[in-house]
Amino acid sequence: METGMSSLGLADCLWVVINLVLPIVLPAGGLWMMRVSLPKPSDREGRNKALASRRYVLLFKDGQLGWVALLMCFTAISEFSDGLLMHHKSAPWWTIFFFLTVAVTIFVAGVYASYGAVVSVSVKQTGSLREWIDHYGIAFWTTIFAVLAATALTVAHFWATPR
Repeated sequence: METGMSSLGLADCLWVVINLVLPIVLPAGGLWMMRVSLPKPSDREGRNKALASRRYVLLFKDGQLGWVALLMCFTAISEFSDGLLMHHKSAPWWTIFFFLTVAVTIFVAGVYASYGAVVSVSVKQTGSLREWIDHYGIAFWTTIFAVLAATALTVAHFWATPR
């Protein structure tokens, strides 16, 4: 019996790439291209200042991943509903846990994304992971909830898709 990624067909692999990998890789790749290709001052201090204005944390420091989590949650609900209504599957035993997880994720991600849209966190060089989490708490928690939303979306999609 095949398990894990080995059991995924081409369509499933494409779904994972388009819905989970590209939303993460494309913005980071775009920022990497900016870091590499934009002109940099020749003096060391100016160069460090230019690179500091192009830090990867800028992509998600103010809760931007909360918006991604919201979209993934709404898509997860749609996928789950498709399984029930279009593919006539009966609700699995974990339905209540699925909807509770999605509801909590929608609430928390929405609050953090909205808060981050109003209050911007300054970019700061941190010395440890604990200090990073303390300073970039919104980024940390929206990352956690984006992973939770991606998990819910993946579960809903692969449950709802006819095999």
